[in-house]
Amino acid sequence: MVTYDQFITKSLIASYISGREPLNDFVGYKNKDEFVLFKFDVLDEYLEVSKFLGNVVIKLRNLTESQYQEFLKRNIKHTKTSLHSPIYIFTKDFFKLDGHKYKKLRQSMSNFKNGIPDLENKDIFYPIEIKTKPNNQQDVIDLIHLWKEQRKDAHFQFFIGYEKNYYKNFFNLGKNIGLYFYANDVLIGYNVLEQVDDNKFNLLYGKTDMNYKRFFNYMDVSTYKYLLDNFVNGDEFFVNSGDTGGDQSMLDFKTKHFDVLDICPIYNVTIDNTKKINKIF
Repeated sequence: MVTYDQFITKSLIASYISGREPLNDFVGYKNKDEFVLFKFDVLDEYLEVSKFLGNVVIKLRNLTESQYQEFLKRNIKHTKTSLHSPIYIFTKDFFKLDGHKYKKLRQSMSNFKNGIPDLENKDIFYPIEIKTKPNNQQDVIDLIHLWKEQRKDAHFQFFIGYEKNYYKNFFNLGKNIGLYFYANDVLIGYNVLEQVDDNKFNLLYGKTDMNYKRFFNYMDVSTYKYLLDNFVNGDEFFVNSGDTGGDQSMLDFKTKHFDVLDICPIYNVTIDNTKKINKIF
């Protein structure tokens, strides 16, 4: 049985840290007067630590449904935010893209089968080259900033700093897989994933040049086909697509094109008035 907690790795936690201080063994991070924990089983330890540090706020990130129900048994005053993290399932048959459900994916694959069109002369196409490393890291940074400008009205802009910090400080923490899509020696898009085990992966980051409509579909299908061919020997595999930040439009987008094994409910919890809460332990 595939469950969300199986995807909670040091690399996934590091993708949330930005410039903040990781806690021991990457169970979370410290942010000013907060302990932010991704491992439910260390909660008691950090509640105990908070007794000595004073009024420290404790936050729990990405609790599963069963973990949250276990937390409720403690009768601790708290506030909660509900999120979702869709988990995709892929089989060899998916990549046939047969049927009405995959019509837009087929169209995207067809649109870019001859390459990337020149923005000024649509009759000119540049072949797409997929690389496992960028030509240089500045290519990635430049695309991040281009994407930020193109999506300047998006609510998740602040995650840009998280991503840049991850590349700088944590990229080699786990078994990361990067695929970088070039055309005419220009980086058009990329996906960065982590291999969790033999058939599970975390999608950590992805960006495309939004000048090329629906290229993200082409890039994602090509990425998952690469995993099928190079990491799982054609067998079934699973991808945690990442949490939605509580945004319904993001959830709709993440579940629109690919086969979803489960839309996992996850919860962020803030324990109120930690100083008083400690008295029950």
